[in-house]
Amino acid sequence: MVFESKSLKFKIHADDHNPPHVHVIGKGCEAIFDLRTLELMFDTDFHSSDIKHIKKVLTQIQGQLMEVWNEYQEK
Repeated sequence: MVFESKSLKFKIHADDHNPPHVHVIGKGCEAIFDLRTLELMFDTDFHSSDIKHIKKVLTQIQGQLMEVWNEYQEK
């Protein structure tokens, strides 16, 4: 886990593929967002208000998540 906010967990996997992305897990759902654009790439039924909240959080921590992504890719 990279970051946690309320009932949501934001994860980056060390051996994951491009494009840079983050998995967001919570409320029995999972979504994947592109870290460069914050566009939704995959979603398993998060409510639209949850997606809006997730994007708001991602906007605040995007730089940190990109740093983690880049560190994992250098290994």
